[in-house]
Amino acid sequence: MLKAFRYLKPYWISVVAVIVLVFAQVQAQLALPDHMSKIITYGIQYGGITESIPSAMSEETYNHLQVFMDEESKTILEDNYVQVSQGDTSYTKKYPLVEKEDIYVLKDHPDSSLEDTIKKPLLMTSLLENEEILKSFKLDSSSQLYQALALQPQLKEQIVNQFDAMLSKYTDANLTAAQTLAVKKVYQDLQMDTAAIQNRYIMQEGFWMLAISLLATISAIGSAYLSSRTATAASRDLRRDVFAKVETFSSAEFSRFSTASLITRTTNDVQQVQTILTMFLRIVLFAPFMGFTSLFKVIHYSSLVSLLAWSVAGLITLMIAIFSFTMPKFKKSQELVDQLNRVSREQLEGMLVIRAFDNEKYEEQRFKKVNDNITKLNLFLNRVMGLPMPIMTFALSALSVGIIWIGTNQVDAGTMQIGDMMAFLQYATEILMSFMIIAMIFIMVPRSSVSANRIFEILETEPTIHDPVEPKHLPKENAPITFDHVSFKYANAEENVLEDIRFTANPEETVAFIGSTGSGKTTLVNLLPRFFDITEGAIRFGDIDIRDVTQKELRDRIGYVPQKGILFSGTIASNLRYADESLSDEKMEEALSVSQAKEFVDRMPNGVNEPIAQGGTNVSGGQKQRLSIARALAKDAQVYIFDDTFSALDYATDAKLRAALAELITKKHATVFIVAQRISSIMHADKIIVLDQGKMAGIGTHEELLKSCEVYQEIAHSQLSREELGE
Repeated sequence: MLKAFRYLKPYWISVVAVIVLVFAQVQAQLALPDHMSKIITYGIQYGGITESIPSAMSEETYNHLQVFMDEESKTILEDNYVQVSQGDTSYTKKYPLVEKEDIYVLKDHPDSSLEDTIKKPLLMTSLLENEEILKSFKLDSSSQLYQALALQPQLKEQIVNQFDAMLSKYTDANLTAAQTLAVKKVYQDLQMDTAAIQNRYIMQEGFWMLAISLLATISAIGSAYLSSRTATAASRDLRRDVFAKVETFSSAEFSRFSTASLITRTTNDVQQVQTILTMFLRIVLFAPFMGFTSLFKVIHYSSLVSLLAWSVAGLITLMIAIFSFTMPKFKKSQELVDQLNRVSREQLEGMLVIRAFDNEKYEEQRFKKVNDNITKLNLFLNRVMGLPMPIMTFALSALSVGIIWIGTNQVDAGTMQIGDMMAFLQYATEILMSFMIIAMIFIMVPRSSVSANRIFEILETEPTIHDPVEPKHLPKENAPITFDHVSFKYANAEENVLEDIRFTANPEETVAFIGSTGSGKTTLVNLLPRFFDITEGAIRFGDIDIRDVTQKELRDRIGYVPQKGILFSGTIASNLRYADESLSDEKMEEALSVSQAKEFVDRMPNGVNEPIAQGGTNVSGGQKQRLSIARALAKDAQVYIFDDTFSALDYATDAKLRAALAELITKKHATVFIVAQRISSIMHADKIIVLDQGKMAGIGTHEELLKSCEVYQEIAHSQLSREELGE
């Protein structure tokens, strides 16, 4: 699987951009719980008051604070607050009380020691406003209390001791809350609109939450777009390399990988890899960022983190179990896809034969067996993959209940703020969801790994036919082609298919091959373009061994027509220009005329622009074969190979084609190789080579072989009468 990630290397800028966007998305999403916590704690619970030091205070409050301060503290207070006289219009809007009396306003840069100095006196003055506390001292108002404190110093000492005992029972959360409420009381004394302060704070935090959400959305969209684009481009490159690799395969490699398997690996398997690459860039990066960053945010809540840790540990255990269980099943699934493609391809291509033999029911059962096998396996895999989701949902719900249960107890004890509990709940949800995503990714990894392995099995397959390190070049002019004691056997075969083949084909000569089925005729002509490499001996073009030149240079000299005519979707013209993109209309006309295709092409409504369906299904077998011949003849080649090409033609068309072909070959100074089953197609050849079980049974002209070769005689007499043979 890791090999597939190499295809992301050309797009490293996009990958880096995705990482940046994912990181921005994570940071934005993780900022939201903090702001939500602030809205709950400061916006709702504390009325929008965030400062622990009042920005201003009334003269009365200022004097009350000094009651509980020593001389040093009083000095610090006086140094940090400036008196504003009654009626100062620059402060009336913010602090309405200044219209009636003097106030004290905090300087722009207060001392760092001010908070510790003012904290205790501020809390005391706030608590002394409480009616119950006043009643405990048998007083009706705080003003009476402060008058009593001035007259009775021992009372002050008593209040301070009681207050210290009270503070010792307060948690940090309680102290913060009390101090904030004390500041709020100071602001109320200044006749400030505390409701407006609260609304303004909530609106401000709400605005930031909206802005952060917008940033998270833009980052998510951007990362999704770039990751999809990058993964798609990487899979495109992967398909390109797979196809390019397949193009280098010899027939030996094609026999190792079936056509159905190659199609599956190029399409379905690449799609699986593309999916995991997309998910890696979008989710696999996102989930760890989110999970571990959230974990750092909540790590200090030890009592709640332990509950979260147990949930994550259970999730990881489930993930590992599913991963180890599904890996071999996904491999089997892809093999079944290959099998399904093979059966479907066979049935679709052989539909006419199936109907002719009335075997529809048999083929239905054969397809049903394969289809049921893959269905059962996919159902099993879907059930296994579907199992984690309800388990994770339950785990998330149970975790939420546990957090709220423990959190409310801590809120009640004063060790945690409500906003902090809600933030922790959201962080815990993000952590668990992150691990859920990672778990789902790991469930999908086995299938993608199997697909990646199948793809790289192709990419890492070395073709048996290679170009030489230091290639030579064929002679510019056509030269004799020599088969010098050539033998060949397939890979892992014990016996030779061809043995000791030796002959020379000169320019302007037609060399024909005939023999019984399985005698090695097609294999022999496939050695010339190096579809296979010979086992022993040599094939020379002039004095140059064809293995010493590049495959491209060799095949550029050859025009090839296979046994089965193959046409590509497009038009007649595009199929002929497949041999030569710059093919002129005159040469196209000549090729059609020689191949005897011109007569039916001219009858078509669009002529050479007539559409051709995939595989040439909209033309007859004979027309397809003639167009295949025309395509080969359109190429300015020095060697032409016709592999049992004329068998689909009627005798009259065959005779006309051979006559026209002889003239063209002479004109091009070319060499022709013909594989045939019919004696009539080759009896005028310059050389006829008779093959029998991979060996040369005879070589010569038609007349010579009728006299000297028993195998040729048997073939000739089985097809033609003595009069037709000229005996």
